[in-house]
Amino acid sequence: MLSGVPPYIKPYTPQINRHPVEKKPKHLEEERVEHQKEEKSLDHQNNEQQQRPHNTAIDYTKPQVNINDILTDFKKTIDTINPEQEVNEEVVNYLNLAAKQAQKEQPSSKIIKSNLKNAAMILDEYIAKSLNKPSDVVTNWIDALLLQKVDYKSPVETTTKVEPLITKEAQKTEKVAKAKESNINKVAESTEALQEKPIHHPISQKTNVAEQPQVQKKPKPSKIKAIEHLKKLYKGAETHLEKGNLDKAYNGYEKSVKLADKLNNKKIQPKIYMNMAYISELKNDVPGMIENYKKAGTMAAKTNNKKIQSEAHYNMGSVYDDYGKADAALAHYHKSLALDGVMDNIKGQTVTLNNIANIHVAQGKPVQALDLYKTAFSLAKQIDDDEGKAIITSNVAGLFRDLGYDQKALQFYRDSIIYDKKIGNMTGCARSYNQSGDIMLKQGRKEKAKTLYMKSLLISKRINDKDWSMQMTTKITNLQR
Repeated sequence: MLSGVPPYIKPYTPQINRHPVEKKPKHLEEERVEHQKEEKSLDHQNNEQQQRPHNTAIDYTKPQVNINDILTDFKKTIDTINPEQEVNEEVVNYLNLAAKQAQKEQPSSKIIKSNLKNAAMILDEYIAKSLNKPSDVVTNWIDALLLQKVDYKSPVETTTKVEPLITKEAQKTEKVAKAKESNINKVAESTEALQEKPIHHPISQKTNVAEQPQVQKKPKPSKIKAIEHLKKLYKGAETHLEKGNLDKAYNGYEKSVKLADKLNNKKIQPKIYMNMAYISELKNDVPGMIENYKKAGTMAAKTNNKKIQSEAHYNMGSVYDDYGKADAALAHYHKSLALDGVMDNIKGQTVTLNNIANIHVAQGKPVQALDLYKTAFSLAKQIDDDEGKAIITSNVAGLFRDLGYDQKALQFYRDSIIYDKKIGNMTGCARSYNQSGDIMLKQGRKEKAKTLYMKSLLISKRINDKDWSMQMTTKITNLQR
């Protein structure tokens, strides 16, 4: 064990306000003294044994700690701190990513460590804001634990699944939602989501099934016409969108979503709102984008459509990210990440983690960013996602370049070029050659810089990127002067 590491490491628990000690009658006091004598006798028998920390899953007397016990104690730490719902979900998301990795046949300790550290960092930030002073108590606990011998393979039968805490406000919202859902369920949904499927009609409810046969009711002609009209409106809006008639397409989707609401067709509404948000994006209508993505996410939650929920949150995060609203962007990115984790959408998690890392770079947090890039790259490797690997290695190269680690930057640019060539992304190759050339020029290696600029120029000509060709030609000309 490294020097300076305490033998017993406990998760963070805030100061507990204890109740005053109640005074006892004299005869009870005599019984207490007698009882203490018995306890001392037992303590004497065990005075050479190390005692396990109170109320923890980790047995610190053992030479090895299992990841499942670490996750269990982290969960208790969250329960004790009881952070805001948004912070809780963010922390739990990272813990569940660690738990999922621990269930694999050969879990990656790097991914598990990274997720534990990210969870600890977020919890420390919350504590610091709450106490109005710096806090690294949870981070220190995790760092110290990871210095021990850790078994990163979680027993399948005892795998810890961390569930988010539910605040009182959320519980109240949930009750209201359930009440609304109960009322909604009394009315049968009119049709499936604009798919050519047979219409399933509700069965009439009879008070005495034994006496009366169940009768199938036919929908009223007016409802059939409304369903057909909805299909026509939706297809018409799609046609206008394909032709680039944005205003007509948006108007058609607006009419579609209103009619779908009247027909109580919740399945199609999230998709319509996503299409309306896309049109708002094409028209550079930022408020329209946010409003429609929010509605899409809300409606998707009502039908448990996690895919559209995740996409809506990711897109809202991207919008806020583009306009420099880091906190709002991170909040939506983390929600999207959590949903992708539930669906085991590795590709989605990779993309979102990369974007979160980019924000940390912009905020001047290179260490946190690098941890996230590593996690994202490990996930991309799992699914052999060369596109994801190319983007991540390019971003890591840029991070090292900005920090002044030129050789590391050059290595990651070389890796990025290899992955971009595999997927045929020649634009990415041209950009990486240019960045590498800039580093060589900074080091005074003009001939090497010129060679790299020439490679970038040849690629840009091959793909007919005239603007980039002009930039590379200018750089090469300036080197020859």
